[in-house]
Amino acid sequence: VPNERNLYCIEVKNYEEDHINSTLLTGKTPKLIEFWEQTVRESGQVNKTPLLIFKFNRSKMFCAFKEMPSADYRYMFISICGHEIYVALLEDYVKNERPKFI
Repeated sequence: VPNERNLYCIEVKNYEEDHINSTLLTGKTPKLIEFWEQTVRESGQVNKTPLLIFKFNRSKMFCAFKEMPSADYRYMFISICGHEIYVALLEDYVKNERPKFI
């Protein structure tokens, strides 16, 4: 939302295949990391917190974020290619972290 006090730079991706699998450890440049790097790059340009929202065909929506979760819910910690990110179901993230969106 232009000219508003946005806290997040949100990147949204929808792709055919699930990329949270063994390719995170074996792939040259895993898609999830490519998407995260784009989110981080763009959030740095606008000085906002990066938030990647993604899904694959017929899946629930997920999100990737930098801050350690502040509540007890299911999430993954991924440390790869110099990045440390948390991944959770989007509905769990919103319910537990209560991010403020405009």
